[in-house]
Amino acid sequence: MQEGPPTFAFVVLDRSGNRSAFAPEHLARAWVSQHFGGGLRLGAGLRYVGTRFTAEDNLVELDDVLLFDAGAGFDRGGWGVSLDLDNLTDEEYETRAFGSSSVIPAAPFAARLRLERRF
Repeated sequence: MQEGPPTFAFVVLDRSGNRSAFAPEHLARAWVSQHFGGGLRLGAGLRYVGTRFTAEDNLVELDDVLLFDAGAGFDRGGWGVSLDLDNLTDEEYETRAFGSSSVIPAAPFAARLRLERRF
């Protein structure tokens, strides 16, 4: 057995030109709302999240998704109450993943009721 200084091997990975992990290629949001007399307001919108990779090696890609959201509210004086509805179509999609075998699903349909006091 020969003794001497240890030998090291380095692996250089060139990932130039790859997209960043979890950064969607395209991201867009559109929202329309209408305020009616008496304090009533209604709104609806779309959220688009494009394809995104799960790591810098760009081997595993998550699908793009289009989500539909809506909301309604009522304002009176300094008070307001609103109901927000996210992912109305209950679209199943992943927010993140670790490699090709471990994905984190996004939240399904969700509703939030909010009470506000404005000063």
